[in-house]
Amino acid sequence: MKNKKSKTSFTFLIIGACITFLSFGNFPHNQLHPIYTMLSLLPLQLGALMWIYLNGYLKEINNNF
Repeated sequence: MKNKKSKTSFTFLIIGACITFLSFGNFPHNQLHPIYTMLSLLPLQLGALMWIYLNGYLKEINNNF
């Protein structure tokens, strides 16, 4: 695997982290439902998946199987 990192993948990760921070901060924290917590973390998870895909980590897994 090459050590070259994609700058666009890092941008997706930063945007996902910011959206997660803002969405989790908007929910009232008294009697917080677990589904709201999972939904607020979804942009960060999608950003991490985009980072993994754009940096080529998934291509290596496909070659092994």
